[in-house]
Parts: sequence; structure tokens; C-alpha cells
Amino acid sequence: AGAVRALYFNKDYETAKTAVIEKYRPKLELLEKFVGEKQFVLGYLTLADFVVAEESNYIERLFPEDFKKFTFLGRIREAFNKLPEIVQYYE
Repeated sequence: AGAVRALYFNKDYETAKTAVIEKYRPKLELLEKFVGEKQFVLGYLTLADFVVAEESNYIERLFPEDFKKFTFLGRIREAFNKLPEIVQYYE
């Protein structure tokens, strides 16, 4: 999960980004099939949703086309960010 986040801070981003997303896409495809239309990875809040919500920010900024393609990323992040505890944390 940390490869995309690490890429975000990599000075050689342009050189390294292709290898990272090529490695990530198959995993995102599998996760997309698993998640389906659920708001959370397992259908209820788990630690996996914290990871997806965070990583989705990096994916959106570094690979906007992939973020648009894998709509579950935005859906999970949105559901996560609407949790009362998360709203309160950010306030």
C-alpha cells in the first residue's frame, strides 16, 4: 500500500510512476471486484477502509485516470470521510 504514497514524495516520480501503477492496477482490479458496490471494503468499517481512504488521495493526484476508472476508491473515501468521528477529527 505504501508504494503509491512513497511515489508521491519521490523526486524521480516521472521515471518511477509507470512501474508503480503497472504493479498496482491488477490489485486495484481485484479489489474493485471484491468491493463491488459496497461503501466499505467488507461492507462495514474495518482497518482496510482507513488504508483505501488514504491511498485514494495519492492515487487521485498521481494517477487521476485510474482514480476515475476505479470508482470504489472515491466511494469508500467519501463514506469514510462522512463518519462522525472522522468529521470531528478534521474539525
